[in-house]
Amino acid sequence: MESQARQAEIRVRTRQTGVAPNVVTDVTKLGQEVAANGKTYNEIWQGEFRRFQADPLFRPVREFSGASSESGGIDTKTSGIDAKTGKPIEQPSTNPDKLGEVVPIDKGIFGTPDHLGATITEKGVNFAVDSHGAKGMDLLLFNSADAKEASSVLPMYRTGDVWHREVPGLKAGDFYLFRAHGDYTPAQDGARFNAEKALLDPYGKAVTGDVKPTGIGEELGYDNTDPKDPSRQLRPSTVDNTAIMPKNVVIDGKDFDWKGDKPLETPMSDTVIYEMNLRGFTAADTSMAPHLRGTYRGMIEKIPYLKDLGITAVELMPIMKFHAEDSTRTNPATGEKLQNAWGYNTMSFQAPEGRFAADGTHGQQVNEFKSLVKALHDNNIEVIMDVVFNHTAEGDPTGPTFSFKGLDNNQYYLLVPNRPELYFDVTGCGNTVNANNPKVQQFILDTLKYWHEDYHVDGFRFDLATAFNLDANGKFQEKTPIMKAIESEPAFAKIKFIAEPWDISTYRLGKFSDQMWSEWNGNFRDTTRSFVRGEAGQTGTLADRIAGSPGWFDESTGRHSVNFATAHDGFTLRDLVSYDKKHNEANGEQNRDGNDDNKSWNSGYEGSVENANMPEWQKVQIEQLRDRQMKNMLSLLYLSRGTPMMLMGDEVRRTQGGNNNAYNQLRLNEMQWSELQKNADMHRFTKMMIELRKAHEIGRTKPDDISWHGVKPFEPDFSDGARFIAWQTAPKTPGVKPLYQAFNAYWEPIKVQLPPGEWSRLVDTNLPTGQDIVGSNNATPLGNEYIIQPRSGIVLEGK
Repeated sequence: MESQARQAEIRVRTRQTGVAPNVVTDVTKLGQEVAANGKTYNEIWQGEFRRFQADPLFRPVREFSGASSESGGIDTKTSGIDAKTGKPIEQPSTNPDKLGEVVPIDKGIFGTPDHLGATITEKGVNFAVDSHGAKGMDLLLFNSADAKEASSVLPMYRTGDVWHREVPGLKAGDFYLFRAHGDYTPAQDGARFNAEKALLDPYGKAVTGDVKPTGIGEELGYDNTDPKDPSRQLRPSTVDNTAIMPKNVVIDGKDFDWKGDKPLETPMSDTVIYEMNLRGFTAADTSMAPHLRGTYRGMIEKIPYLKDLGITAVELMPIMKFHAEDSTRTNPATGEKLQNAWGYNTMSFQAPEGRFAADGTHGQQVNEFKSLVKALHDNNIEVIMDVVFNHTAEGDPTGPTFSFKGLDNNQYYLLVPNRPELYFDVTGCGNTVNANNPKVQQFILDTLKYWHEDYHVDGFRFDLATAFNLDANGKFQEKTPIMKAIESEPAFAKIKFIAEPWDISTYRLGKFSDQMWSEWNGNFRDTTRSFVRGEAGQTGTLADRIAGSPGWFDESTGRHSVNFATAHDGFTLRDLVSYDKKHNEANGEQNRDGNDDNKSWNSGYEGSVENANMPEWQKVQIEQLRDRQMKNMLSLLYLSRGTPMMLMGDEVRRTQGGNNNAYNQLRLNEMQWSELQKNADMHRFTKMMIELRKAHEIGRTKPDDISWHGVKPFEPDFSDGARFIAWQTAPKTPGVKPLYQAFNAYWEPIKVQLPPGEWSRLVDTNLPTGQDIVGSNNATPLGNEYIIQPRSGIVLEGK
């Protein structure tokens, strides 16, 4: 609850009058300009404050000279020194304990609008935040991370749309938030200012703590007294949120030693991506010290595992500060409160997630993540960040206010035309970021530059990237200003940019842009799954996917197909061959969430056969078939042109128990390290397939290096009923041997005639462990024919 002093401050500073104020245009005369009655404005202010103390309903005839009608903020581009006297100008104090007193303004406290966020200076820290619609801005300072109220509330000064102030004596590790004053008129113009809400800094470099609501709606910017009232979001909340908000942390940013680190710039053609949940990767590793599990430092300990597997890039699911407590759901079976396990709910875009830090969240997460990036680079592994610029954690009109809503709602978000109280939503998450608003566009560019330049991040995967195709009015455009700006930015010339080329209303696979952007190829996923499970008529499309989807991606323009069979949002590889249907009951949505069309096949039994009522031989048979199907999909992934991406844990048969939308399931997103020894066969197969891909330069082949075959050489069958595909890859690189690859999705064996040449078998997914894949030195010489068993694939190496 607000203190009496804070309430008094608000009443004094929120002064409404029908009489136009006399506004000082020359700030050097601030507080000393003489009004028509012969008094200085300082005298007027003190007199008005005494009258307010006697009568709280009193409203002044004139506003305080130069001050916003809703705050102590001052609009100026000049200094705080009187031009004639050289003395500091004076202003009213906003210290709750000294309301109405007049205190000098030191020239230094004006600060600069040049650098948004908190910047350490010679004297202290400069703070700057952009807000076009605000009528005033406060800087809130805190003595500790868990402080329930601010130790100081300082007015900020306005230059253009930037509010700024320097505070001498502050240092790295100090805590702060902002509070914006202005109109709450969502139905008129989309404005949602509310001086009861402390706000995170959009340019904040670290955040400590999490939102901790008490159940009275502190996190909401609107009046939720009656949750059933459909118009409640049109009225501002009167509940202060300071006590439940996380805090921004001032960061030095220059105290990390990057010595020896350099960009790897691995070509996309040579890249092997591992999509992973950073927390989940080590959270269940019992061999690791408990305080390191699920952390940046914990992941460092597992880099040898990634290197040994052959990974060249990790694609980290969101590690920007996100809202983990956004779910009100519980697991219906256990009663457990569910949390956001994926991170696609960003609160602070320039701050690494603090809960992934082992050493603390008061800024330690910054250097911990930098240490992880450097350690990965030392092992020739690049870092690709999954970024979510399409929406934020603030949700729909009934969602919380953490930052953007309270700073400039009608600029940061796309609002429904003629209904500005509503959000345009193509993300399914309640709002859509207005990425082509000039201010927001600059924010996105600054954020990408920051992660690349300060953290040495090598690339970005853009979640629901087609939200970028919406102009500032929500209209679709082929090429919007934000896309042009990213593509023309010299600093991004060698960065990997990967688009998820769809959202809930648009599908732009192969057409997201004409340069620079690679794309998640959802059609590779669907076609591979359909073929492997035995659907007819897939061979023609599959051939195009194997060739790198050349009709969609021109690698000469830097555009590559990112191929995958599984990703975080869907079945794992093991579940793909173990379930016909999704099993998402644990999510608390009565199994209504998640995709119903998974193109999966359970191989004859739904789920684990461990406790199934069937003979043991039948269980073994089903599991062998599942293993074979997984190896078929892994083989197709690594034998195809483009850039392969695999999901964390697929190499050890990780399962989510049939849950294909485990966004709020911490445990299901964890790497099951106990499965590594149990499923060493699958791990070995995956590792050797990656080695085979690299040795034969699959990623560097050209479409004309490929010839297509059927049961006879050069007679491919792309008919509607076909379930067999074969091709030969013959790279022109000296010393790289040709490969013959064939996959049989029929229930019957097929005898094939091999192309001319001498062939030796490297892979046969039907063979037992140790024979299913071998190196070139152990390859088995063959004649001119080979019988490919049902639902299996082969890879032969030529001379």
